[in-house]
Amino acid sequence: MSQPLRRVARTLLAMSPLLVAVAHQAAAEGNGLLGIYFDDRAGECETTASPGQARTAYVVFTPDGDTRGGVTGASFRITVENGDGFLFHSEVSIPPIQVGDALGPGTVVAGGECLTGLTVPIMRFQAQALGGGTDVILRIEAHEDPKVSGLPCPLMTLCDGPIYTKICVQTGRAVINPSGAVACGSSSESTDWGRVKALYR
Repeated sequence: MSQPLRRVARTLLAMSPLLVAVAHQAAAEGNGLLGIYFDDRAGECETTASPGQARTAYVVFTPDGDTRGGVTGASFRITVENGDGFLFHSEVSIPPIQVGDALGPGTVVAGGECLTGLTVPIMRFQAQALGGGTDVILRIEAHEDPKVSGLPCPLMTLCDGPIYTKICVQTGRAVINPSGAVACGSSSESTDWGRVKALYR
């Protein structure tokens, strides 16, 4: 192989993780949204909690595209930003099988039943306010170990057993004690619209 071809090959190899990530992000578009809410119907993605109060948070999937026929499970983790004044605990998976911790490195949840509907509850957990804090952001992200789920993205499994096809999905974020500077909703939005609006107040 000539020197220029070797250079091209090395460049492509170095770029391959980035290309894979871009491909998976593109694949996630239009296949539904896995988000965090404070109701089990994906209606409220922000709430308030004073010290001593607790809120139940839900991981809910809103199907679209290839997932409209139903899902059997999911793989994801929950990350928290600005959460020093809160305790997050007591996660309960709606599908009967759960391996790993969503509030830790990640979890895989599954069940034999095909879950369908306009919204599909996947998990619930508690957000306990100890000292308070504003703009506490909860996000759905990929399992820390992509080998566990097989794809470097938050994913759902389809109702096509025995294959159970894995498919990347879009993710969402929730906010506790919002100041208006951070918008809840889809994490695919490149701009925090609340912050933009605050510039013009």
